[in-house]
Amino acid sequence: MPSISIIIPVFNESDLIQNVCYKLVSDLNKSEQISDFEIILVENGSSDNSPILIEELTKKNNRVIAFHLPNPDYGLALKTGIQNAKNEFIINFSVDFVDLNFLYEALYDIEKCDIVLGSYNIEFSDQRSIIRRIGSSVYNSLSSFILGEDVKGSHGFKLMKSKIAKQISEECYMTKDIFDDEMIYRMIKNKHKIIKKPLIFNEIRKPRSGIIKRGMRAFVLLIYLKLLIIFKYKASN
Repeated sequence: MPSISIIIPVFNESDLIQNVCYKLVSDLNKSEQISDFEIILVENGSSDNSPILIEELTKKNNRVIAFHLPNPDYGLALKTGIQNAKNEFIINFSVDFVDLNFLYEALYDIEKCDIVLGSYNIEFSDQRSIIRRIGSSVYNSLSSFILGEDVKGSHGFKLMKSKIAKQISEECYMTKDIFDDEMIYRMIKNKHKIIKKPLIFNEIRKPRSGIIKRGMRAFVLLIYLKLLIIFKYKASN
């Protein structure tokens, strides 16, 4: 049976983090589909008492491991988790969305590929608000156009072979909002096989940041990433 490292970036999650972790540990301890697991919480720049609650979790359960970053940076949090994962496979969840059914199903598919990508934008599975669905669709089209590869769905769950995830994440220039886009872009460029599966996600709270503001920030970063890729390629030839 496989061993799993679960990475969860944490930013101002004091209302949810402990209950989510307790349930996740309990459910995984009962699982007959994995041999071992660790939960890597990467707190990044929280202004609430999330760091304190996370440390309490690590003291109560040795399955939970914590890392703390000084500033809010989702991409760096995910990259930190990947680089410190110890098990055979890596998957990312979010505090407000954990889907073990996706994990178990993806474990069957990972035998035929290098990464199983769970996306909200496949087979009409997106149950979010109409504004977020439209925003997500526009962003996916824009990011794929700028990078020149189909990186649609890159911000969903990713079950990855640990060795490959570590190598690819180390190569990435960017963190913040577009780390996922660059990861999938590099997976494609390195000819790693990707299988996409639908995610069904119902919002349990309002988004943390405005979709327009976040989209504009990501657009600037995508342009910057594309320029880096172009100039790095020219410099190497």
